[in-house]
Amino acid sequence: MIDIYRFLLALTVVIFHSGFGGGGGVYALYGFYIISGYLIYRVCDQVYFKKNFNLTTFYANRILRLLPHFIFSSFLIYFSFFEICKFYGFSSCMSLPTNIVLYIKDFYSLSLSDFISGIVPDFRLKLFPPQFVGFFGYVSAFWSVSIEIFFYILVPFIFLFCNKNNKKINYLLIMCLVIYLIFSFILTPIRNPGIWSDIVYRNSFPTMLFFSIGIAIYKYKINLNKFFSQYFSKNHILYLMFFSPLLLLFGSKYLNTSLPILEYQLWLFIVTFVSILAIVFDDDENSKYYKFIGKLSYPIYLNHQIIIILFISYKHLIEGDFNNHYNFIFHEYFLIIILSIFISIITYYLIEIPIDKIRHFIKKKFI
Repeated sequence: MIDIYRFLLALTVVIFHSGFGGGGGVYALYGFYIISGYLIYRVCDQVYFKKNFNLTTFYANRILRLLPHFIFSSFLIYFSFFEICKFYGFSSCMSLPTNIVLYIKDFYSLSLSDFISGIVPDFRLKLFPPQFVGFFGYVSAFWSVSIEIFFYILVPFIFLFCNKNNKKINYLLIMCLVIYLIFSFILTPIRNPGIWSDIVYRNSFPTMLFFSIGIAIYKYKINLNKFFSQYFSKNHILYLMFFSPLLLLFGSKYLNTSLPILEYQLWLFIVTFVSILAIVFDDDENSKYYKFIGKLSYPIYLNHQIIIILFISYKHLIEGDFNNHYNFIFHEYFLIIILSIFISIITYYLIEIPIDKIRHFIKKKFI
């Protein structure tokens, strides 16, 4: 069930970045964080730190899991940015790099700034001209991947702290909850949702609450399964998993209150609750099909913006104006989803499968 929900959350992000929904993709990310907290802590307990504290092997494996596909997809996106920018003749683009060496140089300078922004909010380098950035935006995966890496750095030490004492898991949850509440309700003006995005959404420290929820689920999974089994069946969970992305997209688009910060907590509660159920009812013996679509969630998350860039460029050629660049109709959303899945399948076989062989070799060699 985890794999199905990861895939659905990735598609929610695709639709959100295509211009639909009030904040569906924002809340979907928190589902990723919860699932990641569960899966990474599980692999720490069952593989890397079961007998010895294989810290170097763990970090090497995590780097190989995230960065190769991330660098490949990000370079494709930025290469597309530069080429389309020059194609449309934005004057401030004409001085941008024209050879591969400088492409790589500017890719790293911009990616570094967006990477840091995941830990230090609102840190940006303005390489692209304002009118261009306004149409295409930055590659949103940068800052969120930095939050994942921040968690990866911390999780071995969380494991050492919590592994043999479940009470310490409770302390971790309480501490992370207090941090989240401080960032959400004290540091953020309650009627200023724009500031919430930078102070909470793009910040590593308050988002640790959701990783810690995933860790707690791993530790208490048996008890949670017994409790929720009294009220839900697997079919109920499947319905909720398919319904919740629609609720996140449509509900956050059409429900507008005078207290947006409280509204955000409603959507976060929904995605958190469904993520908990998906994990608690997950069967470790999932079919190969489910595992495959689960593994596509990360490539889809990275690659979909390439497709969106191409669609926006095409609409500009047809309509001659960027003003309605996100004014997609139903079949265009459908095509964006299909093409994002298609390109992600290609990059999965080109990049992830060869890298996975290296990761498995490292595990066998050093664990």
